Amino acid sequence: ELALTYSFWPWRFLGLLWPNLFGSPVTGDYWGYATYWEDALYIGLLPFFLALSTLRWVRRRGPTPWATSAVRWAWATWALIALLALGKHTPVYPWLYAHVPTFDWFQAPARWHLIGTVLLALLAGLGAEGWRPPSPRAAYWLRLGIAAAAGVTVMAKLATPLAGDRASIARAVAWSGVWAMGAGVLALRQPAPRTRSRALWAGAVLAWVALDLGLTHAGWTPTIEAAWYRAQNVQPSGRVFFPAQDEYDFKFKDYFRLKDLRPARPWSDLRLLGLPNLRLLDGARTLNNFDPMRPGSFERLLTALDQAPPGARERVLDRLAVVAEIRRVPSAPGGFRVVPRQPQGLVQWYPKADVVTDEAAAWQALWHRASLGGPAWDERITVLAEPFSGPSYPAPTELPNPAASEHVALTWDMPTPTYLRIHVQTPGAGWLLVAQQAYPGWQAQIDGRATPLYRAEYALLALPLTAGEHIVTLTYHAPGWPLTAALALLTLGATTAVLLGSRVREDE
Repeated sequence: ELALTYSFWPWRFLGLLWPNLFGSPVTGDYWGYATYWEDALYIGLLPFFLALSTLRWVRRRGPTPWATSAVRWAWATWALIALLALGKHTPVYPWLYAHVPTFDWFQAPARWHLIGTVLLALLAGLGAEGWRPPSPRAAYWLRLGIAAAAGVTVMAKLATPLAGDRASIARAVAWSGVWAMGAGVLALRQPAPRTRSRALWAGAVLAWVALDLGLTHAGWTPTIEAAWYRAQNVQPSGRVFFPAQDEYDFKFKDYFRLKDLRPARPWSDLRLLGLPNLRLLDGARTLNNFDPMRPGSFERLLTALDQAPPGARERVLDRLAVVAEIRRVPSAPGGFRVVPRQPQGLVQWYPKADVVTDEAAAWQALWHRASLGGPAWDERITVLAEPFSGPSYPAPTELPNPAASEHVALTWDMPTPTYLRIHVQTPGAGWLLVAQQAYPGWQAQIDGRATPLYRAEYALLALPLTAGEHIVTLTYHAPGWPLTAALALLTLGATTAVLLGSRVREDE
């Protein structure tokens, strides 16, 4: 059901002619189904007419030798894409999702129209290649069409005040009449090819299409002053957490509303709120992550937090070094309230660890101990035996002479998100837990020597330490970046060679 959420609403095919038939979030009067921009198809009225004009070449020769085959392929592909985009509204896509590999990798079938829109634009370009001055008979029908468009525009404009909540229908029809009249006039005034006035006419066509698209989509690219993005001294500066429902309401009820782009609260409140991932601008931390792709362990942990019993939830938030929760309170200043917490810190010490061999056991152990509390939670962590990075030494199941956390001195500094330096003084052995996401690329050193780094508490990082004074450093290096850089340089070189080769052939 989640994968089929953004299935194309069939009535939005009318958007090829009337883009704002069901209103628009820009003006706050959208009354259609689902999300406006997911189903938006409009490429301009004149380009759409030009694309339709290529249908005559499905059965006969076009302006170029390859036009017929290209038009057949493009329209067949567009029809297939339109069928797939309908998603749950036909039995086709659900069957493909259930039985054909790779279809279950993606969601939002309506986004197939990203390809379909490009195809329509290419067909419009091909139609423009075959656009010629009208014959006397065609000119007669064009004049009738212009008169009809003018009549439709006037009637729709007069009907707008009477349409009530559905006034967007009348407005959309009126505007389509305007664009149709302009297209008709341009078709009538088209000069013969290779004449002096042809370039001026082509410029007028371009300007008319640009005006159509510009006015139709006005407001879809909002701006804000540059000062809004400047770093601020936000409080609290430590890691904060937005509960799932509060985060959702902040997004879709206060600031990024699906049916009205105008925010319910000032944008300055959003900047103070620091909705994920805005706090990155200030160098502050947020447990939530609004990236489209997130590690599975991280996603599972955050989902479980909202479903866990209160006691277990609070303990896990402590482990994750969350210093405050941000709650939505519409009546409060800024629309939110900061609920402070007293966590154990980004770097924590535990004398003991339960070593397990698989993720399922680590997950069960984490929530079992969190629900129990007491020494089972306060004095030990759960560690996966296999090293996460560094030398391939299995996690030790026992440490000699473990030291309690109250006897251990920890200081740490994290000048950048990719480097953490920890100073440890301990009378005995134990486990150093770092409340950072266990993500490939983290490497650890103890006193300058590489050491194994382990996954702990299902999604965090940990390493064992012996008694004494130590300097521990954690450094993040993105894995595979040399290969990525090499491929980028190779692609750049190949593209440059092709462009230079084409230029040489043109000069010859």
